[in-house]
Amino acid sequence: FQSLTDSVRQEESQEQLNELNKRFELNELKAEKERERMAARQKQLILYMAIASLLVIGLVVYIVLHRRAERRMAILSAEKERMESELRIAHDIQTQMVPSTFPHLEALDMYASMASAREVGGDLFDYLLSDGKLYFCLGDVSGKGVPAALFMTQVVKLFRAIAKQQVKPAEIAARINNELSENNGQGMFVTMFIGCLDMATWHLDFCNCGHNPPVI
Repeated sequence: FQSLTDSVRQEESQEQLNELNKRFELNELKAEKERERMAARQKQLILYMAIASLLVIGLVVYIVLHRRAERRMAILSAEKERMESELRIAHDIQTQMVPSTFPHLEALDMYASMASAREVGGDLFDYLLSDGKLYFCLGDVSGKGVPAALFMTQVVKLFRAIAKQQVKPAEIAARINNELSENNGQGMFVTMFIGCLDMATWHLDFCNCGHNPPVI
C-alpha cells in the first residue's frame, strides 16, 4: 500500500512539474512574443523617425532652393530691367542722332522718319544745308541691335564732318569708307545713298554705295 501511495505521489509530482513546465514555456512564449512586438514597434518608430527626418530635410532643402531661386529671379529681373533701361536710353540717344526737324524751303518738301525693328538698329539718315546746297544720306548698317547702332553713330558723325567740307558725294563716300575700313575686325559695313542737291540749279549729284536704287 505504501508503494502504491508513493507511486501516486510521484505521478502527482510529475504532473505538477509538467504543469509548471508548461506554464513556464507559456510564459517564455508570451515573453518572446512581447519582445518581438516591442522590437517591431521599435523598428516602426525608427522608420517613422527616419521618414520624418527625410521629410524635414526635404522641406529644408526645398526652402533653401526656393529662396535661392527667388533671389536668382530677383537678380535676373533686376538685370533685365537694367538692360531694358539701358536700351531705352540707347534708343533715345540714337533717335537724337538723326534729324527730327526739317526746314521749310520754297519748292522743296523734306521729311524723314525711322522705326527700328528693335530698340536700336543700324538704319540712318541725315542732311546738311550749306551755302544753298542740301547734302543728305540714307544708310543701312549690316546686322542689328547694339553693334549696328554703334556703327551707325560713327557713320552719321563721319558724314556730317565730311559734308561740312562741301565735297562731292563720291568724295564723301570714299572718305567714309577709308575711315570705316580701319580697325574693322568684325567686317561690319554700311550701304549708303549720298546726294547733294544744288538749291539754285536743282541739279542732283549723288553716289550710290550698294544701297537700294533711288526713286525720283
